[in-house]
Amino acid sequence: METWDVGLCLPGCPSLTGPSSVSGTTGGSVSMQCQYEDVYKGYNKYWCGQYDTACDVIVETKGKEKEERNGCVTIRDHADNLTLMVTMENLNADDAGSYWCRIQTVWILGALSSDPSVQVKVSVSLLSGIHFLLLVFLKVPLFLSILSAVLWVNRPQRDPGGNRVSLSRRNHRSPSPGMPCPGIQPFRPDEKDLRTPGPRAGGEVTGL
Repeated sequence: METWDVGLCLPGCPSLTGPSSVSGTTGGSVSMQCQYEDVYKGYNKYWCGQYDTACDVIVETKGKEKEERNGCVTIRDHADNLTLMVTMENLNADDAGSYWCRIQTVWILGALSSDPSVQVKVSVSLLSGIHFLLLVFLKVPLFLSILSAVLWVNRPQRDPGGNRVSLSRRNHRSPSPGMPCPGIQPFRPDEKDLRTPGPRAGGEVTGL
């Protein structure tokens, strides 16, 4: 049986498909691919978000196959494989919501148009599951170990009498027996001081 591809989509045939939902984490990014029919090559594609009752256009391809950017959102039309790629970067909680991949077939954009579209729900969480596990089982114990080591080094010490020893007392310990005190030069007698006084000239000896 011979078939003809005339670029038409009969009722019930989706002309644009994509993921129903995607999820990301705060500070991260999400990417989604929307597939379209060959007949829509060269058409302007756009990504819009629902605010109130309108679908405000965020970024569009302008009928080109190069990447277009608006803030943290990029869009690119890969006509060779009939794919529309949308990426949302630096996510935050306000980015969660409903969005649409759309192909402009009439001059008007947004909710009033009958452009082929597919809805994508974006959800944003604070931490990913893997990041949460790393935080609980690796980062927290490591932090507690470092904290314990710091507290052990700076713990108050006690002398034999049970009194706390301050840092200044620890740094100024009493010298060992026979050792000079810090900062005091030991007395060293000169050679002339070691000589035994002899009798004076004339044989006189002074009495004490």
